[in-house]
Amino acid sequence: MKNSAGQVPYNDDRWSVDWKDSPLNTIPAADPSEASYNTVLLNNLIIDTACFYEAGSCATVAWNKFKAWQDNNNTFQPDLRPLGQHIIQTQPLVMCYGVRHGPNTVANWEYLNGLYDDTTLTPANKLAILRAMACTKHEELLQRLLVMATDRNRVRSQDVSTVFSYVARFHAGSTMAWDFLRSEWTKLSGRANIVSTMGAYLKNDRDVRQLRQLQQTAGGKDIPEGPTFERTILQVEANIEWLRQHGKEIADVLATLQPNAASPALEVPTNV
Repeated sequence: MKNSAGQVPYNDDRWSVDWKDSPLNTIPAADPSEASYNTVLLNNLIIDTACFYEAGSCATVAWNKFKAWQDNNNTFQPDLRPLGQHIIQTQPLVMCYGVRHGPNTVANWEYLNGLYDDTTLTPANKLAILRAMACTKHEELLQRLLVMATDRNRVRSQDVSTVFSYVARFHAGSTMAWDFLRSEWTKLSGRANIVSTMGAYLKNDRDVRQLRQLQQTAGGKDIPEGPTFERTILQVEANIEWLRQHGKEIADVLATLQPNAASPALEVPTNV
């Protein structure tokens, strides 16, 4: 599996992405005893990262595959499939980045919104649709998705935190998801999981103050979500301190790796 540098080159002919000038061209080798499984996960990790940062032709490939999926009567792959087929978890990526990067993105989002109510879909299919709907760049559609997550007759309680996670994953959605959680706390189910999920996207002292304020507004330390609040506050504070100490150094290193790349700057927290 390894090349001369002791690394595994990306190889998946379903995605013709040119990695020649990208630091994603190689990635540390996986355990050879699990080569098939790890190759599948590795390929999808690279696809996800490339499309997230709109690298190479990934956005175009995603849209073309999403359109082909629509034209094929939106047939879902089976939820359980052999590892050797190398298709594990790829379909959700096609759906996500097809919606995010394709033309007519509002129409594509509405298409998935309607498809979500198909009673023949499995819970895994529905979860993939929710994830894809969270990938849109349109803030009004993200807001509609968050409102949809409060409808317990439509979205399963165990899927609500996933909606928040995927909305917050993209920069424009993180603030929106956090504000929505604080304003619509009483309407949400699975709130402990949402608090834990959102903790990964809180990055400064203001966020910590808002987190503590939400805990007090919700009822303090004695509410069912109390222990989750406490753990999340400690984790966010630790993350903030770590970034204060090492954030600039990491940003400088990243800048030297790809000096001409149009990547988002690493935000080093300040006392605000």
